[in-house]
Amino acid sequence: MATDSDVPDLRCPVCEETFGSPGGRASHLHYKHPDWSPAAAPPVEGDPVEPPKRGLLGRLLGGGGKKELRPERPVKPPKRVGKRVSGAEVLAMPFEQGAQLIGSWRPCTARMLAWQAPWGGRVLDEALAGSFIDRVAVQPLARNYARYAALGAVMGPPMLAFVIEGKPQLAQTLMPELRRAIRSAAPYMLKAAKQKKIEDAEIETAFREAYPTAPDGMTADSMIDELLAEVFEPLRMKAQATPDEEVENVPA
Repeated sequence: MATDSDVPDLRCPVCEETFGSPGGRASHLHYKHPDWSPAAAPPVEGDPVEPPKRGLLGRLLGGGGKKELRPERPVKPPKRVGKRVSGAEVLAMPFEQGAQLIGSWRPCTARMLAWQAPWGGRVLDEALAGSFIDRVAVQPLARNYARYAALGAVMGPPMLAFVIEGKPQLAQTLMPELRRAIRSAAPYMLKAAKQKKIEDAEIETAFREAYPTAPDGMTADSMIDELLAEVFEPLRMKAQATPDEEVENVPA
């Protein structure tokens, strides 16, 4: 016994007209709806939609097929710009160093630059504040000026002394710069001296606690001398019992 599922669908998928045979339906579609094709039939609700196949070119170009939606990346907040730092010290360097470099062959211009050095940097700092040059060039140098100054204080004096030693004729030109480098090293020298004083006091305290029976007034260096003398006592005894020509490198 035939069921409804066994009866073929003889309706037109476009105009839904019913025909008595499959041939009549096919003839109707051929003449009345020539552009219709089985692939163009609308999908039935609930049927899975199969994505179109992607060819080699489509895979290379990333086109075709059903693309997976990527989760949206969180938008990063704009980078905060720190508070503006005064660039007066950075902008004063061309005046100061320019006066020193050209002092031997352009003395008048050098004197003018030296006259402007104390206040020229401050004037330029106010004039360039907020400008493109200030943001791109002046501010990065001003924020790291302390680092550059520390590097110059350490590396500047030996490098300048090395050049002057190799070419004494440059002493007149480079000696002012060497004096300036040594002068700029003063704050770091003071900081290091204070730190060394603290470390020396800690060393003295450590030796005093390690050797509580040591005489009063005896320093850590004196204790170290006595310790070394005790450690190398066998070598001294051997040196006394051996001719001098056979003993080498005996600690004093």
